[in-house]
Parts: sequence; C-alpha cells; structure tokens
Amino acid sequence: MSAAYHIGHDSQTYAQSSKHVIADKTLSLLREDIIVLIGGGTTAGEFIKRIPANLRATFITVNVLTAVELLDKPAIKTIMIGGQISAYSQMTVSGEVFEYLAGIRADLCILGTNAIDPSNGLTDSDWETIQVKKAMIKAAEKVAVIAISEKLNSNMQMKIADIEEIDYLITELSPDSPELQAYRSKNLTIL
Repeated sequence: MSAAYHIGHDSQTYAQSSKHVIADKTLSLLREDIIVLIGGGTTAGEFIKRIPANLRATFITVNVLTAVELLDKPAIKTIMIGGQISAYSQMTVSGEVFEYLAGIRADLCILGTNAIDPSNGLTDSDWETIQVKKAMIKAAEKVAVIAISEKLNSNMQMKIADIEEIDYLITELSPDSPELQAYRSKNLTIL
C-alpha cells in the first residue's frame, strides 16, 4: 500500500495535546522485537506517529487506518487481520478475526475505549466491536488502555472487560491525579 493513501495526517485531532501526552507515555511500554496488538482511533494514531522510526517490532491490527499509519515506520512489520469492516469502529469484525486472534499471543495489546469506569470496567455500545476487543485482550500478555480523561468514570451499554483485566491505564493526567484515585485502588499501573 502506498504512503500516498494515508488519511488525516494534517487534520486537527480532537484533544490533540492530551493525546500527545498519552502517546508519549505509551511509548515507554515498547521495546525491541515486541509484538503489539493494536486497535484504532485517534489516540492510537497519535501514538503511532511518535513511534521511533528505527524501532524493530511487529504490530498486528484489526483497524485499516492503523495499518496505513504504520506504513510510515520502516522497521515495523505490520500485520493486518482481514475481514468485514465495521462502519462503527473501522475494525474488522468477522469470523476470520477471531480465528486469527485465537492463534496468537502478543506481548502487549493497546486499546482505545469509549468508556471506562473503576466498577464497571471497559464498556461500549457496538456488539461486534466489543467481541473483537474481548478477543484482543485474551490474545495478549499485557493490556494497555489509552483514554483521554473525559472518558473516565463513564459507562456504555455493554461490557468489554473488567478493570482487573487491564494492566495499564494511560491518560494525559498525572498518575497521582485525584481523578484517578478510584483506579489506583485497582491492581493496575497508571501512567
């Protein structure tokens, strides 16, 4: 795929400065030869832009735009899991996705979220997207959720995962911020 197909590189992202902070914090989880399973979204896009060009790693994704953004990183091997694409999440959501995910074990899964709450965990409103995110969580050794603070303490209709299934919560806030108090009492690392 040609780099000419990249979409949205020059557009202004909502809460971009907050997403830059999250992206920089997320970089600390990377290492040489890591296998990363990554979803999509604008926060993930900001993270990808900041990955060092010489980082040697494998990124597996279910999101078309994420795969395209990774093309700018010559040392990264990008694997796109194919299938039917959800208009809601721009993620592949068909049976092939679950079969592929069941056969891998990534070092790290990086997921964006629409809602996260210390009691109700990760939630969303689209059934197919939720099923793919559940499979992604199961396919990884560690799970990092990247979210701007306005998504904290919010809930949607359907559960993706309990907060205990998450290893890292990465927001633009300082880890000792009062807004994160309820999350600090859970067994997860806040960056």
